[in-house]
Amino acid sequence: MELVTQEQRPRPRSASQTRIGGITVGEVIGEGSIGGATKKELLTRLASQGIMLNDYAEVLFSDSAFTTSPKPYPIKLVAVSLADLGLDQGGLYQEIVDHANKLGFCECPLEAAPHLRLQYLD
Repeated sequence: MELVTQEQRPRPRSASQTRIGGITVGEVIGEGSIGGATKKELLTRLASQGIMLNDYAEVLFSDSAFTTSPKPYPIKLVAVSLADLGLDQGGLYQEIVDHANKLGFCECPLEAAPHLRLQYLD
C-alpha cells in the first residue's frame, strides 16, 4: 500500500529493517510537488512529453473522484506494510486507512500520479 505523509503530521515509528519489495519501510519512494493544474492542463502536459494514457488512466481522469488542487503543495510517498500500521493480521480497507491516519499518513490523492510522472520523466 502506498501512502503519503504530510509535512505537518508526525512521522510514524516503523521497523526500519523491514523491507517491502526492496524498499525500506518509511523510505521515501517518490517526492515532488502536486496541485496547481487542472485536469486539462495535466493532460496537455502529459501529451507534450509524449506520455500516453492507457484506458484505465483515461477512465480515472474522467471520473469526478479525480480532483485537482488549485494550489501546489509538496508530497512524499512511502511504502509501509500492514504490520507497520499495527495490523499484523490484516484488516478491512477502512481499518487500514484509520490506522494509517493515526500514524500520520493519509491516502495518496489521485492527482499525484500524473504530477509525479511529469516530474520523473526517465
